[in-house]
Amino acid sequence: MDDLKFSLQHQFMDEVLTLNPDIEKAEALLVMSCGGGVSIISSVSELAVYPALDTESLGGVCRDTVVMDQCGMCGECDIQLFGGICPIGQCPKGMLNGPCGGALDGKCEVDERKCVWDKIYERQKSLGRLEDLKNIHGPKDHSKRRQRIELQ
Repeated sequence: MDDLKFSLQHQFMDEVLTLNPDIEKAEALLVMSCGGGVSIISSVSELAVYPALDTESLGGVCRDTVVMDQCGMCGECDIQLFGGICPIGQCPKGMLNGPCGGALDGKCEVDERKCVWDKIYERQKSLGRLEDLKNIHGPKDHSKRRQRIELQ
């Protein structure tokens, strides 16, 4: 399933670049979507990606694929500080200041997925922005957060 999702995401970016070849000349991308869209664009682009919105709700389908856990819908989006990867949505513990220490061999102790902080580190390294990881982030204002409604 992950390979299919990755393939669809790359097809999407190839399509976008075909229609807008000047994007490749950009220094960064400003994405006007929910945090899930920012995460997807970050996963297929080598450019820095910035959110234009503070996501409070999240659509669930991208190119016929259900997108889960890409965005924590915190209403205070600062995903650009994490290389376009949302630690609230992608870390089961919602760690904002680095990994919890429970990961083993790069796998999350909660559910065996790759530790999101490994992904964030690799992304920031590729962008030349490892210094951003030294910043300490205060807690989010959870009163702004919306809860996802599970569809049956």
